[in-house]
Amino acid sequence: MAAVFSKNGLRAVLLFTALSGSFCAQADTTLTYQDKNNNDAEAFILSIKPPFLRMDEAGGMWMLYDSKADVIYAVQPAQKSYTKMDRSMAEQLGGVMSAVEEQLKNLPPEQRAAIEQMMGKTLPKKKAKTEYTLTNNYREQAGVKCQVGHLLKDGKMRHEFCIAKPDALGMSKEDYAVMTKMFELMGTLRDKAGSMFEQDLPDPSELKGVAVESNGPNGGHQVLSKFNNDKLPADNFKLPADYRQEVMPSMTP
Repeated sequence: MAAVFSKNGLRAVLLFTALSGSFCAQADTTLTYQDKNNNDAEAFILSIKPPFLRMDEAGGMWMLYDSKADVIYAVQPAQKSYTKMDRSMAEQLGGVMSAVEEQLKNLPPEQRAAIEQMMGKTLPKKKAKTEYTLTNNYREQAGVKCQVGHLLKDGKMRHEFCIAKPDALGMSKEDYAVMTKMFELMGTLRDKAGSMFEQDLPDPSELKGVAVESNGPNGGHQVLSKFNNDKLPADNFKLPADYRQEVMPSMTP
């Protein structure tokens, strides 16, 4: 699962949304983002057709979120398989990580450091103070006005965002709600699983919109390149019938 989500933490940062905003009439939404650190190559495409959201990465992997079931499916076309993730898995991850952290406390420092590096997680020492602040600066991205915000950790700027109003992107209330719910679930998985997910995430209630630009030390620099509100085929939001489900092993600590 870590491999599936190694890049999607940034997606969560980039697209994490608030529960308030302005909306237009119901329509589907497609958002395409570029990677500014990779010669403007396509980074990912996010498509919303309530109650579903699909996120396609440039490498071919994609995710499908069903907001009614509150489930994420991480799809790997090369293996013709998918993995199902939900809030019960988040609770299991939390139990496993707590048990592992308890065991790590009793190891010699060198051995503990080696295991932490392998896990991509360190034992909590002092929790960093995280603060998200909006500035008075505005700019445009893909022809859309956005407001610049900064994520600070212990007073130091870690990540810059530019946030657009949902209606500026033609997003309906239903589209926005699906996006919000998905990234709330991803945030829960992140919090339980540690740095298997990107950590530089503001609280979703702070962004008050949709990030059309994200620039940070761990996630690179990604920007919205285009968007539209054309109707999307329903078949795009179905798991292929010939794909098998990869069952996660028991994670009981």
